[in-house]
Formats: sequence, structure tokens, C-alpha cells
Amino acid sequence: MNILYFRSLTRENRMIKKNKKAPALFAALFALLIYVLILSPARLSAQEPQLADTTQVCFADSVLLDAGPGFQSYAWSTNENGQTIWAYEPGWYEVWCARDSMEVVKDSTWLLFQNTFIDMTDTVLTCYTYPVTLCANTDTLVYKWTSNDPDLFIENDTAACVDIIPINDTTTVYLNVSDSLGLINCVDSVQIWLYPRMRFDDVEQINTGCPLSCKGQLQVTVSGGLRPYLFIWPTATPVQYDSIVFGLCETSYKLQVTDGYNCVRDTMLPVEVYDMPEVEIVRDPEDEIFIKNPVVTFSFDNLSIDSIQIIDWNWDFGDSTYTKEENPVKVFDQIRAYDVWLKYTTNNECIDSVTMQVDIKPFDPVIPNFFTPNKDGINEVFVIEDLDRYISNEIKVFNRYGKKVFSQTDYQNDWDGNNLREGVYFYVLTAKGYFGTETYQGAITILR
Repeated sequence: MNILYFRSLTRENRMIKKNKKAPALFAALFALLIYVLILSPARLSAQEPQLADTTQVCFADSVLLDAGPGFQSYAWSTNENGQTIWAYEPGWYEVWCARDSMEVVKDSTWLLFQNTFIDMTDTVLTCYTYPVTLCANTDTLVYKWTSNDPDLFIENDTAACVDIIPINDTTTVYLNVSDSLGLINCVDSVQIWLYPRMRFDDVEQINTGCPLSCKGQLQVTVSGGLRPYLFIWPTATPVQYDSIVFGLCETSYKLQVTDGYNCVRDTMLPVEVYDMPEVEIVRDPEDEIFIKNPVVTFSFDNLSIDSIQIIDWNWDFGDSTYTKEENPVKVFDQIRAYDVWLKYTTNNECIDSVTMQVDIKPFDPVIPNFFTPNKDGINEVFVIEDLDRYISNEIKVFNRYGKKVFSQTDYQNDWDGNNLREGVYFYVLTAKGYFGTETYQGAITILR
């Protein structure tokens, strides 16, 4: 039988005599035998001493060995005579017990001390989310770390040292110590208490700025822990030290709060800005614009009108001309690309802009030299491409004798020859552009 003791009581006087001489032991045994045979009046029932074969002691420097009651007298190998003795050293301990039947019975135990323990006070106070490093005081045995919290994960739980990050307010961590032979099995424990944790009860953005501006403000309410609190916003510019912080841009800021226990909690807090509307510039005409008629009407669509209002606007046409009209009409006077900007202000007094490039192109009409009004559906009429790029036009057609055979104002590309005979005819096209009138003359042949 093996007996395992935990944290045995320790006597004040831990000194034992080392002069264990054989004559003294024999004298004690002889006196015990005389007492049993002659002097003892008591008659006790026969029994055996109760020392274990092996006595294991964890985390102690002494142990009380008990041979058991009911014997007339006791004689220990340490020259002590009581039922119990204090043992301070590892090794063999023997006892001779005298029964009332004149028998002397011997018992012995092998004493093992195992003083590997958690190198930490039995109770630890720490802050929420802070790691606690626990180590066995010697790194020579087999270890297993556990806790009373089933949700607590202990990484490398068989190492001599572990880092514990407790979650509960109170957590008990156990260290089971054993050896490779299975002779030793001791358990030590540490109770970890958390200081009252701080909490961020409320985070309020008390001021909101526009995009690309830094006018945001945050106010944080903290409870728990121990007052007073020390606030620091290390990523704000400048660094600030209050529960209210100013001048914040559209990003996330780090807040650190230290309480009276010197516990620190931190968090990242986002700063929002006002939403901006989705705005598109609209122009008429939508297709290509030529210098012959460079008149463009502009407007804009607020695609977010249900939630964000535009209360002011300003147009910049890219040629040092501006207007505050909502739907301006612009005449471009050069053949080039223009960057047209619309700068607008929302009901939150946020300013933004949107741009559109307008390309003014050169233009000359493409006038064919023949057409074939023969009812085959191909090239049946006299077509002058892109004639509508002009503001207005007039065309006249003459025969070889100078007689006018066709004329039309704002020609619609629909003359089919009017049943004229095949032959060569002459046209005069007068096209009015924004900056003047141009005249084109040439020959057109009718083929049937």
C-alpha cells in the first residue's frame, strides 16, 4: 500500500538527532519486551502496524508517520518511542510495536518527498486579458496543466511553463506532477483573480465632418475597474488625454484607458463622415460635338436625392468661364478638349465635385459626287453626311444650263432626282455654323 500526503503539517523544531547508535536501539527493545511480559496489565487484541510500504509527500519538508494505535509500546529506528513521529528526511523508517501477547511486530515505510510546485503565490491578482506566466519550480519531471474553466485553452499544457489568459473573474489552474516511473503524482494549484474589469459602456460620435476633413469628435463612457481613469488617444493628431477627442478624420483611432489598478484596456474606434451623393453630369447633345455647332446644354442628376440634398452648385467650363445656373448653356469656341467641372454643396455643407470631358471636333460635310435613283434600294437619294451638325442649311441644284431644278432649306437628305434625266448637275450648299456661314459647290451625277 502507498500513501500520498499533500502539504503535511510542519513542526516548529525540524532538527533530529543523527546519533542513531545500535546499543541504544537494543536497550529500547529489551525494555519494551520486559514491559510487555511482566509489567503491562492491559490485554489488547492482536493487530498489525499501519505504516504504508511507500509514503509520498508533496510540497512539504516533513511528514507525520503513524504506526497505529493499540500497541503497548513503540520503538522507531530514529530512537523515538511514540505512536507517531515527525520525519524530515527521505529514506527508510522502521518501527517495532509490542503487542500484549509478548509479540513484537516490525513495520517499515520508504519516504519520498516531492517538492515540485507552481512557482507562484497561491492567489494571483491580474487584469482582464493580461497573460499570467506559471512555471513549475524545477523542469525535470512530467507535467500536465489544467483548469476549472472548460473554455480556457492552455497552449503547450505539458511544458514546465505556460501562459494563462483567464476569462472568468476567478480561475483555478492545476499542475499535475509525475515522474516517468509513476512513483510520484502530486497536484498543486493557483487561483487567479481578475480585478474588476473596465467596460466601454458607450461610444458616441458627437460631431461628424465631411469627407477629407478632420472635424469628427468622439465621447467615450467607461465603467468598472477603479477610478480615476487615464485616457490616451495615441493615434490622434495631436495625442489627446480625455474621454472626448477632437479633430478626427475618417479612419479608426486607438483608445487606451488605464484605471486605478494600473490595468489597461484598449479598443479601436471608427470615425464616420457624412455620406456624399452620387452625382452625374448630363449634356445635350450626348453624341459628338463639332465646332460648327458647339452649343451644349448641361445639367446634373443627383442619384441620392432621397437622402442627400444639393443646395448649391458652380460650373467651371475649363476655359475660365463660370456660372451658377442650374442648367447652363455653353458655347465652346475652340477645337479642343474641355474639362467641365461641377462643384456642389450638400445640405450637410459638404463640398465635392464631379467632372466631364467635352471634346470639340472639327467638321466638313461629306458630299458625294453621284447617286443612283433606279429603284434598287441602294444609293437612291442625294445624302450629305452630318449636315445636321450645322445650325441651318440651304441647298440648290442646277442643270448644265443654269436652271435651278431643286432647292430646299434645312435639307433632309431626301432628294431622289425628281425624275430628272441622267447627267451631271451642279449644287450650291450654304451651311450656317455658329461662327459663320460656309458655302460648298460641286457637281453631282445622276445615274439610273
